[in-house]
Amino acid sequence: MKSTFEQVRAQPTFRGAFIAPIFILIIFGFFNLTSTVEPSDGAAKMTLAIVNSDEGFASPIGNLKISEQILKGAGASLPFGSASYESEEAARDALNRGTVSMVLLVPADFSANVVKGAPAELKVIRTDHLSIAEAQFGAQLPGLLQANFSMAASLVGKALAAGMPPSLGGPLPVTVSTEVLHAAPTMRALLAPFVLLFPTWLAALVGSLMLFIAARGSLNGDNYVGQTMLRLFVPVIPLGIATLCGVLVVGFFADTWGGFFGPWFYLWGVGVVAAWIIMALFSLFGFLGLIAAVPLVFYQAAAAGALAPAAAAPSWFSWLNDVLPLQEILFGLRSLLIGGPVDAIPYGAILFVAVVAAVLVFVGTAFWAWVSPKMV
Repeated sequence: MKSTFEQVRAQPTFRGAFIAPIFILIIFGFFNLTSTVEPSDGAAKMTLAIVNSDEGFASPIGNLKISEQILKGAGASLPFGSASYESEEAARDALNRGTVSMVLLVPADFSANVVKGAPAELKVIRTDHLSIAEAQFGAQLPGLLQANFSMAASLVGKALAAGMPPSLGGPLPVTVSTEVLHAAPTMRALLAPFVLLFPTWLAALVGSLMLFIAARGSLNGDNYVGQTMLRLFVPVIPLGIATLCGVLVVGFFADTWGGFFGPWFYLWGVGVVAAWIIMALFSLFGFLGLIAAVPLVFYQAAAAGALAPAAAAPSWFSWLNDVLPLQEILFGLRSLLIGGPVDAIPYGAILFVAVVAAVLVFVGTAFWAWVSPKMV
């Protein structure tokens, strides 16, 4: 009679009991560490939109725009890039759509006020509906600009006044006002899109894997249509409940109750599409689909720009945005939770991916049902 150990060792899952803990620790450690974006890399991919309306002032050497000289000198020290825009409306639209990270408005009377010693006011427009890094840099930008512009304006004023030192006890010569285009209700709300999307993809992976294992044993050439329907529609209910719980938790802790049903239905749909994508991988390649499914789940947040701009993602996995609308999906969820353009939801892209994934699930299931049911 075989011993208990021998009986257990004969089971197919015995080796998995040893391999799985090691696999999980390696995968979680590797993916989380390698997907981290360095702050300097993230800042380098941000863009400050500048709308310079400064009309300058008449000087012996012609019309002089002090703001241009300050911006030229400050450009090398800023940790992010800049782009010039002709109008405030164009810059606002670029910020609203995520093309730029923040906006600086220089008024027409800036140089004239600096020359007269009058207060000169800049304006920064920032937003919380982009990446967390962009929201944090946007919040710090007014103080940074006020200090730099004030120092530069003082030096200019000193030179123009024939060496008379500026008054150090008076108010700063340049002040910066701030407007928030889309304000997050709390700091936790900045994390809400990432907190919701990552576990949704992870839940889609685990649920699809368990469903695949449960269903594959009964697959044959006569029931592949039913198997396809099972693989496509069973995930709908658990993901609906899971995303509801996620939105409730985020709403409670991050105070994102505005438009509760919109984020829930959107996240539910994204979760179902994620499950179909992963199930398509399993249906086509069996358990080998994990090779693609696991990196997809763990890297989609970094590729989409959850914590830093998507352009800062390492190139070896940023190509995911070329295959799937990950950045658009994240931007749509941010717009629902925090604010954004009215056309931010990528309905067409999500529908296209859903149709392609469903077709691949059917093709993979039908193929293996006739070739080798045990594979899938």
